[in-house]
Parts: sequence; structure tokens; C-alpha cells
Amino acid sequence: MIRPRDDAVDARHKRFDDVNAYISAHGGWVVSIPGARDIAFQALPGSSLPDALRKLGWRVERTGESQRILASAVSQKFELSSSGAFVPFVDGSSKPVSLITTGAGLAIVEVFDLRGR
Repeated sequence: MIRPRDDAVDARHKRFDDVNAYISAHGGWVVSIPGARDIAFQALPGSSLPDALRKLGWRVERTGESQRILASAVSQKFELSSSGAFVPFVDGSSKPVSLITTGAGLAIVEVFDLRGR
């Protein structure tokens, strides 16, 4: 048997999709199950996303911290040695940074709850 459509459920799914798109476009990550009534998201410390959501009328509450694997969480700076080899950059060195590499690693993120507006 096919169930009739539930407009309230459809509206909740649309709201979730819209919020997910906004948060993703502004550097955050929704970590709730798709279509959930209560939405949790993560953002990097210092992100303007929570304030932007508050300005849009959402109630945003920071609930803690977590870790997330990011593709470019770790960066390393190198300078050229006199032999032409790359060596790790030393803070305070008079040599310029010749190469910066990035790689995946753990980043601390803040976790927030988002409540209806």
C-alpha cells in the first residue's frame, strides 16, 4: 500500500535541504540525519556561520567541540637549503618560504544545534 504524501514531512525535508545547502555553502557541515527536526552542524572555530544563521532568525547554540578529518588541515612550510634541497622552514629564518604543502589531518570543530525560526 502506498502512503499518501504528508505535507508536514515534505516541508521538514525541504527545510532541512535548504539549511544544509546554506551551511555547506558557508563552510560548515550538517551532521544530522537528513530530514531531522533538530539540526546539528559543525563549523571551524571563528567561523562567521553561526552569527549569519542568527541574523537569519535561527536560534543557534554551541554545544561543544569535536574533530573532523579535513583534506587540508595540515600544512608544512619548506625553504631551500644551500644544496638546493627542501628543508623544514624555521620560524625566524631570514630565508623565504619556498614551498607549502598541505595534507589531510584532524581539525578541531565547534558543534552547534540549530532550532527553528
